[in-house]
Amino acid sequence: MIYSLEEIAIYAKKNSKYYSELYKNVNTFSDISQLPIVELDEFWSMPAIKHILTGELKNGVVFKSGGTSGNPKYSYFTIDEWNKFTKIFGEGFSKNGFQDGDRIGNLFYAGNLYASFMFIMKSLEQSSLSLTHFPMTGAMKFSECSHVIKDQSINVLAGVPTTFLNFAAYVKERGIKLAVEKIFFGGEALYDDQAKVIMSAFPGVKLFSIGYASVDGGHLGYFDANLCKNFEHRPFLDSSILEIVDQDSGEVITAPGVTGMLVYTNLTRKLMPIIRYPVGDVGCYTGNGDIFKISGRSDSGARIGPVTITRDDIASVLKIAGLDQKVLSFQLIIDHLNGVDQLSISLLFVEKSTAYDLENLKDILFQERKMLKDALDSKVIAPVIIKSIISSELIINERTGKQRLVIDRRI
Repeated sequence: MIYSLEEIAIYAKKNSKYYSELYKNVNTFSDISQLPIVELDEFWSMPAIKHILTGELKNGVVFKSGGTSGNPKYSYFTIDEWNKFTKIFGEGFSKNGFQDGDRIGNLFYAGNLYASFMFIMKSLEQSSLSLTHFPMTGAMKFSECSHVIKDQSINVLAGVPTTFLNFAAYVKERGIKLAVEKIFFGGEALYDDQAKVIMSAFPGVKLFSIGYASVDGGHLGYFDANLCKNFEHRPFLDSSILEIVDQDSGEVITAPGVTGMLVYTNLTRKLMPIIRYPVGDVGCYTGNGDIFKISGRSDSGARIGPVTITRDDIASVLKIAGLDQKVLSFQLIIDHLNGVDQLSISLLFVEKSTAYDLENLKDILFQERKMLKDALDSKVIAPVIIKSIISSELIINERTGKQRLVIDRRI
């Protein structure tokens, strides 16, 4: 079911502890901009089931999104909400490059409460197109993938860019020829240098975004193959509200080309309301209708290859290392070099002359975010850099003078 903004907001205020507090000074409103934007640190400060949910989940599904091992983020859907989520996203498939008769090898990942494989599977099933699904998963060995693709005449693959880069290297090294016509990617950005590698291994292949979604938020946007370029999507206007908001002033941006944080409202979720929720990316309108372009990560988190690192992750690592009172500030810098992403963590210490064991800090980071270490071991990201800086090296917003948490230098 799709609700009105007013209905969602009133219900959330009445039944959710978090929204009751957030909206305590909101009695009536005539525009969404009059509602406060969610503060992610507060939103995830305790388990969602204790202060965000509006009721008890008795029939539905639960997924996990990001967070350190000690602070996982669980996202809750009733079965009706889950069906609606995938139905809406699947409707976007009729515009993003899928065609009747496509035979699709699903190489997204499954297990450990991860949503992507199940999400794409169900969205394919609910699409209006006639599609055949091959549930291969990202854990399938490339030797078996190659065999099944040939044996079953699979012409389409879907998965994360990292998988396709590794698969491309595998087939090129062995001289394997596969008749893959289209590849749909999601979960992380695909850059031009990476696209060239994939296309060299699958001659003639066409690359498409499978769409823009998050397990904590919902259906953020769909890729219109006739109108959208790489990094561009269109919002699901009937069932969600996607805003671009100035990160400093909180003002809604409508002018094309002006970058701000993407703020999302889901009009299909009541159990775990998502109202004016920063999705973690920044973007701008292109000037071509409602199309928006994702320009990088916002200050809510850094996406490095397939892994998301948040401010809470770094704060937790510093606390475990006993450095939380010794670090004045920190910044996350993301670069893209030699086909992979690299994370650099800059730490401003209170006492600059004191020596700190930054390698131990890195070990703790890998323990807390095991997926980061797995990505490094698999060579899908570059080595992580942790360094001590002086105050003059902090990167600030030139317009406001405010310090930036995440500096994304890839796009």
